[in-house]
Amino acid sequence: MAQKAFMADAGVRLGEWSIVELGNGDLQVSNMHTISGSQKMFRVDKGLRMGDWRMTVDGNGDMNLSETAITGSQRPFIADGGVRVGAWTLRPTEDGDLYAEKDAEFLSYSLSCNYSTVNEGGTVTISLATTAVADGTTLPYTISGVASADIDNASLTGNFVVGTTDSITLNITADSTTEGTETLQISLDNGNSNIKYVTINDTSTTPVSNPTYSIAQSHTGSVDEGTSVTFTLNTTDVADGTTLYYTTSYSSGGGGSSDQFDFTGANSGQVTVNNNTTNFTVLVSADMVTESGNNEYEGFYGNFGTSWSWQDYVATSQVIEINDTSQAPTGPQAPSVGTMMYGGETIAPGWWESHWNGSNTLTVKFDTASTSTSGWGTTNDQWEYVLDDWAAGNGSGDTIELRGDGGLRILTINGTVTKTQIGSSDSYYYAIPVSVTTGTMGSSAGYIVSPIYLQHQYNG
Repeated sequence: MAQKAFMADAGVRLGEWSIVELGNGDLQVSNMHTISGSQKMFRVDKGLRMGDWRMTVDGNGDMNLSETAITGSQRPFIADGGVRVGAWTLRPTEDGDLYAEKDAEFLSYSLSCNYSTVNEGGTVTISLATTAVADGTTLPYTISGVASADIDNASLTGNFVVGTTDSITLNITADSTTEGTETLQISLDNGNSNIKYVTINDTSTTPVSNPTYSIAQSHTGSVDEGTSVTFTLNTTDVADGTTLYYTTSYSSGGGGSSDQFDFTGANSGQVTVNNNTTNFTVLVSADMVTESGNNEYEGFYGNFGTSWSWQDYVATSQVIEINDTSQAPTGPQAPSVGTMMYGGETIAPGWWESHWNGSNTLTVKFDTASTSTSGWGTTNDQWEYVLDDWAAGNGSGDTIELRGDGGLRILTINGTVTKTQIGSSDSYYYAIPVSVTTGTMGSSAGYIVSPIYLQHQYNG
């Protein structure tokens, strides 16, 4: 704070001595002054100290004014700012002298502000008023309670210059950040001024996020099996690093239905948003299965969500229909290598007859239109494939086990199988040339017709 003199307008009394202002305005130091009326002096019988100067009364009753230190138990009244008696001021000067001045002007510093409360985005002006301070005097100040960013990146320290820069204007930042009310403080670094406080209202808060989501897809309408489809999510107001979850959901109709098995690889997982975009790709499986027919329909959607649950989807694509372009092959199919095949009229409806002449020929009457499966698991389509393969000249060396009629024979194909259509029907005779590798005959001659069945291991 600014230095203030101690005011004792009625005078100061030290022992029998008094310092008073006379009626004519003179300052009198006397041990003969008579107090009259209600006038009361300020008594400092132990002495008065102003700066390095001491005013004391010694044991002889004399007044001493000196820079001599006070010793012993004597304790003076300290008034380093000076003592004011009437219009007179006794005070020490900066060079150490004791000075008596009439109508003296004291140093003072006072900060003021045009607003005690200001909103973000506003301005505030702080002014310095002084007395008895020379023009051009630099007075440093410090701002506290806020950051530089809160006052438009202005410095938190600076200088007033008396007579030149007696005020400063601060721009309060509208930072669009929720931070609550703040209090700006400013004071002079010399400690001789008041501290000025300005309340800053948090009027530019963090905007409420209102994100948007939309999907762009690499294909629309329909895609063939075996096609990769990419779903790209475009967003606004979604923070970088945000995790979202993607899935495919299914559409069906006419008895058809898609599911996770219609895709090769993952069709759900996590993605990360960066620069307001992310994507995922799925591969529609070419499954070699005939699925569509009778107006059956299969389709799927691409979805993004804050979880895998459909309730948390934030965006869903247009539906994409799956064209059933990888269908099951038609016609007889080769069995798997190592398959044990069973045939004959006793166990498969597609077999009408199987005859063996007991030596070198096995004849099979077979219905190629039949789609039945033998009681032991071999389809007629697989037998048709094998019989046709033999008729194409690929049977030599293959073996057939012929069972029934009391025995087991292992026959080895040793020539070209012939295939003869029976009229205009789908039935054929397959004449298979064989030799007997092992086994016995149940009859000595003629065709062995029943009950026999064939067993053959397919090796490709």
